[in-house]
Parts: sequence; C-alpha cells; structure tokens
Amino acid sequence: MKHKANTPKTLLVAFILTGMALSGMAQRAPYAGQDTTVYGGKIWRDTIPLSEIKPFENLTKEGVDVLCADFTALCNSENANSDSIIARIENILDYFAKVLTNTSYYGYLKSTDVTNATVANLSIQSSGLLNYVKAKGLGTIGAALYTKYQPVVWSALPEELQDSFLSAIQQTPDQLALRTRESEILAQYNAASVQEIEVEIAGQTINFSNLDSLELNSETRQEAYLALWQEKNRIIGTIYLDLVKVRRQIAEASSVEYSNFLEYAYKEDQGRNYSPEELKVVHRFVQQYFTPFYEELNGVLSHESEFEDALIAKSSEDMVQKLAGVMDNTRELNLSEFKPAYDYLTQYGLYDIAGGNTREKIGYCTNFVYYNAPAIFINSDVHPSYNALFHEFGHYLDDYGSTRENALYGTSNSDLTEVPSMSFESLALRSELSTFTDVATVSGIEAVKVASNIIGYVLHQTLFDAFEQEVYAQTELSLEDLNNIYKRLYGLFLGTEAANKTNLQYQWVYMSHLFHHANYTISYTMSALPALNIWFESKDDFASAKQTYKTLLNNIKQGDYAVAMDSAGMLTPLDEELYLKLADKVDDMLENSPYRRTITATAGIGGTIFPNGTIRAQEGQSVKIKLKPDEGNTIASIVVDGDSIAIRDSLYLHTKYDRNIAVTFRQVQTGIGDKTIPEVLLYPNPATDWVTLKTPDGNAERYTLYNSFGQVLVSRPIVSKETKIDVSGYPNGIYVVEVEERKIKLIVNDR
Repeated sequence: MKHKANTPKTLLVAFILTGMALSGMAQRAPYAGQDTTVYGGKIWRDTIPLSEIKPFENLTKEGVDVLCADFTALCNSENANSDSIIARIENILDYFAKVLTNTSYYGYLKSTDVTNATVANLSIQSSGLLNYVKAKGLGTIGAALYTKYQPVVWSALPEELQDSFLSAIQQTPDQLALRTRESEILAQYNAASVQEIEVEIAGQTINFSNLDSLELNSETRQEAYLALWQEKNRIIGTIYLDLVKVRRQIAEASSVEYSNFLEYAYKEDQGRNYSPEELKVVHRFVQQYFTPFYEELNGVLSHESEFEDALIAKSSEDMVQKLAGVMDNTRELNLSEFKPAYDYLTQYGLYDIAGGNTREKIGYCTNFVYYNAPAIFINSDVHPSYNALFHEFGHYLDDYGSTRENALYGTSNSDLTEVPSMSFESLALRSELSTFTDVATVSGIEAVKVASNIIGYVLHQTLFDAFEQEVYAQTELSLEDLNNIYKRLYGLFLGTEAANKTNLQYQWVYMSHLFHHANYTISYTMSALPALNIWFESKDDFASAKQTYKTLLNNIKQGDYAVAMDSAGMLTPLDEELYLKLADKVDDMLENSPYRRTITATAGIGGTIFPNGTIRAQEGQSVKIKLKPDEGNTIASIVVDGDSIAIRDSLYLHTKYDRNIAVTFRQVQTGIGDKTIPEVLLYPNPATDWVTLKTPDGNAERYTLYNSFGQVLVSRPIVSKETKIDVSGYPNGIYVVEVEERKIKLIVNDR
C-alpha cells in the first residue's frame, strides 16, 4: 500500500503517537454471563423493548455543526473547565448514538418491508447523516487535541475511541457524497431484488412464482427458466456495475492511495491486516482441500429433509425456546454461562422472527445503541432452522458484551465479527444433538448440518471473494464479463460438473452481500473454519471447546484476528495445517456416514473407465462415469448392476444403494496385419453349461473369458475351428469372450 503525502489525519496520528502516553486503559472483563454493567462500567440508557423503540426526530447536519462549533469555541477559550469540555464531548457522543440508533432502526424497518420506498429513503438519509456525524465528530474532537486542553480531551475519550483515532480515516465532502450515491444505488437494488420478473413465452406471461404451476412441456419450461434468469441478471447486474463504479471512486477519493476498491475495503471497511493478494493462499487451500468433497457432501445434504422435525422451528417462539434449551443446566452439554444474555433478549423482546415475501431474505443482529438494545432479525421463511437463531445469538453475545463506544467508534475486524456467531452455532448444535438417543439420527444431522453446510458455505463464500477480487481489480467490465468470471470460478471451487448447471452464470446476482457488504464474504470463511475446528473439538471434549469459544469471545474486541486466534490456541485459515487437520476429520466423518455407499467400476482391455476401482459416494449423490476406448477400439458393452444398458460414452449413477459398472471394449478392425478373422461365432448365447466358440478359418490363436468386472477367468490357446468352453461353474451374469482383438458378450442364464 502506497501512502500519499501527509494529511491532517496522518499528522494527528503522529502527534498522538509522539506527544502522549496512553494511560489507564480499562480492561474488558472475562465473559462469564455477567450483566452488561460489567462492560464499560455503566449502561448508556435504560433498555426498552424492541416494540417501543422509535426514531429520534430533528437530527440534522446543522445540529451536528452547532454541537461541534460549540465544542470548538470552548476549546479555543482561555479558561474552560474540564467538566464543560467533558460535557461537550458527551453531547457529541449522545448525538452520534441517536443517529446510529436511527440508522439501525430504519435499516430494521426496511427489513420488515423492502417494498416500502419511504422507509428506504429514510434509511439512505440516516446513513448519510451517520457518515457526516462520524467524520465531523472525529474531526472536531481531533482538532481539540491540538489545543491546550489536549490532556483533558484525551483522558475523556474511552479506550475504544482512542483506538479509533489511530485507525479511522476522516471522510471528505467528496467521500460523503459518494457514500450517499452508494446508498441510493443500494436502494435501487433493494427494490429490484423483490421485483417480480416476468417474460412472455409461448403466448403466456411467466414468472418464477407461476413457473411450476403452468402446464409447460420440458422444452418450454427450460426456455422460460433461462429467460427469467437472464432478465433478473440484466436488471440487478446493471445495478451492480453502477455500484462497482461508485466504489472505485470512493477508493480513489481516500486520503490513502489504494490500488483498487478491494484493497480499500479490506483495510478500511473490514479492518483486515492482510492484503487481498495474501488472501489468495486461502483461495488455493480451500480449492485444494475441500473442493474434492463437494459432490459427496451434496449427496449428504440431500437428506436434510429427514431431520426437519428435529431442526426446523414450528414458530418464532419455538425457535426461541430451543435456544433456551441448549443453555439448560440440566443437560450434560450446556451453555448456561450465556443464559443472562438470553434472559436479556427475551425480557425486552429484542427479536423479530417471522416470515413473509416482503421481508428481507436475511438474518442479522443489529444494535439500537442509544437504548443499549442489541436485537435479532430473521426471515424464518428463508431461515427456518434453529441454527439461524443459534448463529445470530452468537452475534448477540458479542453485542451484549460491548460498550457504547464499541458501537460508536470502534473499528471492528470483520473476520472476528463472524467468529462468535459461527462458533456458538456449532456449540449450540452439538448441545442440541445431545438430546437425541438415536445414534443414526445424530450421525445424520452431524453430517448434514456440520460438514455439508459449513464446508459448502466455505466453498461458496470463498468463491465470492475470488469473484470480487477479479471484479474490482479491473477497470472496465461488461455484464457478460461478470457472468463469465462467475461461471469460471464456480467451476474451480465447486467442480466443472457443477459449473455446467443451466443458467448458473446468471445466478450470482442472488448474493446480497456483493451489494450491501462488499468484500465481506471471506469473513465467513475466516470464521467458519475455526468454528468447524471447535465443532470437532466439542465432539471429543465439549468443556474444552466451550472454553476455547469463551476465550475468543473475550478477545474479539481487540481487533487483531491472528492474535485472537492465537490467544485461544487456534490455527487460522492462512495456515495450511488447519486444512490438513480439518480435511482428515471431514473425510473420517464421510467415511462413517450413515449414507455411505460405494460404486465398483471396472474396464476390460482396450479402454478406460473414470473414475475406476472402488468409488466412495453418499446416498443421494449422482456420480458421473466416463468411458473412453483406446485408439482403434470402441465400447462393446456396458453392464450396470448385472444388466446391459445402451452404449454411451458417459452416464450418471445415482447412489441409492451400492452400484457396480463394468465396461468392455472391442477393436474396430476385424483383423491384425495379414491375419484376419472374417467371422467369429459364439453359441448358444445365452448359454447354460457349455458354449461353442467357432473361428471358421482357424486364424485365431487364443481366447480369453472375462467376468463383468474385467477379471480374467480363462485364457487358453485355440487348437481347432470349434472350441468348447465350460461355463457351468460360473454364476449367472454378463461375461466377455475375447478372440485376438475382438470381444463378444456372453450371457450365462439360470439353469
């Protein structure tokens, strides 16, 4: 990263670093389920129920200007007292807390109905004001550090706010204008994402909602499905191109010179201490160690519906009660230390769990900071599993244990932000599974909800980071370019077979994080893999895994991902050793899965079958088998589970049970060199006890009998024009008799 010449921000940081010592920084108390008064020593405002939270009125840029001007005048006076200065700082923070609360409120209100244009506009306005008050407040307080009252100002700043002065970049008017434009484009996306896409096919108006109910033949249905995705891709993809352009301008307007928006976002928005280039090692490790599992994991995932009764909530209250259950002291595996946070959640009704077509298709935890009220939003139509609440409650624990200043000025590390949620989700699921006595059920849920979901999650989220890395590294892109990039990367991370799915190249537009949280998806990978590690640890020693999680929770606010991981004795996804460890455990889990199936694939002489030998698969998985004759040969027969099927060069075997496939090949030519075999007869065929091999000209030298697996049963010289072959000792099935380079299928029937 190349820095430009000194700016007010860099001068301010230099002044702070060289001119003062950081003193008396309060330490965050260890997490043991205490009330929020432990954190920061005070509650900012009395908490109120979510249903009673209302937005603050008359919050404007002019109001921010008045507060900051008053504070500046006081700090420029000769005889200001400390209490007056501290009171002015508190006024600015109070205003900031109100604006931040408004932003959270309108964001939440927008989630309850994404079609409400009025609320969307209020959300945009509040986000713009939030950027303004943060920049103005930092700038004003920063300027006061150059006055004679610097010791008073600095001592009045909480630790989190002190830290922010060392990392935050003040926004210029140009940056604020660009951020406002970014919010406007996001509002366009919100509206477009719920817009009903319609196309005219065969004289009918078709949309995604009525596609299945209309009586369409397969060809017309496929045409309609393609047209719908192309139109959705055109509308939302065009918005994304505008968003990418504005974000490039945001990076260019920064006081620090970045090579592209990606680098800017990694540092300034996500607070990462590594570059996109350095993160490519994670892309490589994920592909190397987890992509080979993808198809098999998909087979496991096809059984998810078997556990709906166990894991799908019947209602929002049912979901909340399930969360209470995993923290129940009466269970052998419990998370009771976190019960106070649960009580706080339920006492004030700080959750909104419901379904609906106009609700945002997402789950998240927000914080109405002025009221000390973290809250959870979930669209239960999209996320009906208990795991959705387990995940968001992990975020809730983090917010529950935060000070007001964490929310106001703290620079969070995105990779750490997802660690408590993914880790708590893993622990809560393990606790929930302890209530099942059916070993097969537990094993099935483990395979589906842990290995499949988490590894599949890692592959997809890393894929989107690779997608964004390419998108933001280029200056001119068309919508076709975006679609091609996505399809190519999909093949790299999820396999070429998966990448050939119909319309796949258009479907990247469904990922809302590309729009609302640029370059955020890799944080799920950086947290999911440690969470998976905790999950496997919990299988062996739940208490140890829980302590690992609590250590992470205690250190998460320090903002350094590597340090937080190291404090808990954990490897990071930047370390190949983590992948080696996890891949072995996932492999063992699949090997012992209740859905374990095998395919035995063999090929005779003259060609190959791929994959070959004993192929591991999971029930529900479809495995593609490819057959390739050697040069000068062709496929003679394909036998699947003892039955001959039509000749083809590839096929899919669905693994409802163990399968067998054997292929034989024959030479296209009827002879070799000067030696020809004008006709070879084998009769009777089917045979019972004996079969006669007739070579009229007596030119053949040897025959060989193979079973359906390509194994040699008999190989003998031919001494006459007619040779008797005894098949009475062989079981019923398909066999192959090879004469020189010619292969003939032989069927042995019931006797």
